[in-house]
Amino acid sequence: MSWQTWQRNLFLGSKRIGKANLALICIALFCSIFIFCVDRVVVRIFSEKNALLKNLEREYSVKSKAAQQIPASDLEQHLKAFENVLGEPRYFEQDLKKIIDIANKEGVSLRMGEYKLTEDRSGEFASYHLQFPVKGNYQSVRHFVEKSLLALPNASLDEFGIKRESIAQELLDARVKFSVFYRKKNEIFLKKEFE
Repeated sequence: MSWQTWQRNLFLGSKRIGKANLALICIALFCSIFIFCVDRVVVRIFSEKNALLKNLEREYSVKSKAAQQIPASDLEQHLKAFENVLGEPRYFEQDLKKIIDIANKEGVSLRMGEYKLTEDRSGEFASYHLQFPVKGNYQSVRHFVEKSLLALPNASLDEFGIKRESIAQELLDARVKFSVFYRKKNEIFLKKEFE
């Protein structure tokens, strides 16, 4: 069948079907393609989420088993090891710079963040609670959080929230909250906001 014959049959067929019906067929075809594409994106997102949850469950089970195996006599030794990991408050600005540098290397946009100082009742320890609104793709934000925690052994991840306007949107908005713990040595703590 030649190209002209195919075009003529299509034109005659469209006359027999009618313009309204042809439009409905085109819309149905478009919708089915759209649903197929969205379905694939949703499946990919859920599979990534399930993989992340399985990794977290596996890590949690390993850590909880390890914590149960610590003999009571070693608790004091572990406490001293923990205290040795704690930095001194005078290094807070350097720690903050590390977090910002990691964000820049990972291609994550840190908008204006804030930090707040809290001290424990005994007066021996203090912590800065850092909160950042973050923008980037999922992989970059995840690497930013992981590398920040690896770079600062005296830090913990307190909160991690993700918001995406639509499924197809590559960049997501996240809110990350870290706590960085310090041993107090009669030093003046910084209380301010940063940009």
